[in-house]
Amino acid sequence: MKLTFFSNFLNHHQIPICNEFYKMLGDDFKFVSCENVPSERVSLGYSVDFSMYPYLIESHLSETNYQYALELGLDSDVVIIGSSKEIFIAKRIQANKLTFRYSERLMKKGIMYLFHPLALLKRLQLDTKLRKKNVWMLSSSAYTPLDYSFYLSYPKKFLKWGYFPEFFEYEKDYLKTQKSNKKMQFLWVGRLIDWKRPIQAIHVIEHLVQRGYDCHLNLIGSGPMADELKTYIESRQLKKYIDLLGSIPADKVRSYMLNAHIFLFTSNREEGWGAVLNEAMNSACLSFAYYRIGSAPYLITTFKNGVIYNNEKDLIKKVMYFMDHQELIFPIGFNAYQTICTMWNHKIASQRFIETSNLLLNNQLPHFNEGPLSIANIITETKTKKNIRNGDV
Repeated sequence: MKLTFFSNFLNHHQIPICNEFYKMLGDDFKFVSCENVPSERVSLGYSVDFSMYPYLIESHLSETNYQYALELGLDSDVVIIGSSKEIFIAKRIQANKLTFRYSERLMKKGIMYLFHPLALLKRLQLDTKLRKKNVWMLSSSAYTPLDYSFYLSYPKKFLKWGYFPEFFEYEKDYLKTQKSNKKMQFLWVGRLIDWKRPIQAIHVIEHLVQRGYDCHLNLIGSGPMADELKTYIESRQLKKYIDLLGSIPADKVRSYMLNAHIFLFTSNREEGWGAVLNEAMNSACLSFAYYRIGSAPYLITTFKNGVIYNNEKDLIKKVMYFMDHQELIFPIGFNAYQTICTMWNHKIASQRFIETSNLLLNNQLPHFNEGPLSIANIITETKTKKNIRNGDV
């Protein structure tokens, strides 16, 4: 099978699965980038040594590379395309060859996006007119099917997908030892910006401290809210309980995750997927995730391998429950670890993708019941919120 993956640039969330594709397919796998890594992303650690990846074709660097990318778009047996130039698959679509788009949700900014004239035009050009074409959608958010369904796009052709950062395997006893600190260790990781809502994590600790619980929060990340958060922590006399650690290398972040009991993932709906949740679950943290985060309904079953919450009050209530039942924290965190190691990782996803592609190339349908490449049904936010109350998420 000849597989080509088109995207804007190669980043550290895509490298693990691309490496797996290369192991499986050799030179029949290519990753085509169409732009340089933006400087903002470089500052966040997205820069990689591209010479390490023999499958990478940087189409923007030369005319030869560009023409080769055009050939790959037409000649490959299977194509995955994310944020890339449509010219690369224009002839492919005309020829009705198997193509997978992948996308997070459209309505990160709210439902008004649906009615914006430019948004409507783009969807008509890229998605709605392809309803009968051999094009499938890899849903990199639990809400991708909902958002695209408003445009009648990809009927019955949504498959669960996501981002698959590197994962690690540990012995259960090792994980227990890493989390042996008697003081309850909380962790928050992300850019310090408004829609990531780091203030919610601080409010949780403030609430617990006021009620006499022994706890501590490490808050990792940098951004424009740093001074505001520092001032708030000092004004509420929380310096003893909260450390603002700034930016930390990725491998060091993982060590903090291994030592944390509870991970707080507080972003709003603008968090398309949120690979940090994969990483926290892989580190056996009991993770609390806001219900509108794209990865949350796919990765978490509440009270089994994590907790999904619907507002700050609900978050504090659920954290309080586990502070009073601390014997439940590690078992649920370990279930989270198993979820990543046995289902939601780049090795499983790559194997299933090749199997699914072979099925579709032979006019057969995918057959997985859960996890990557299973059918992605339409999930509404209202239904997710209702399921949270019922404990069914």
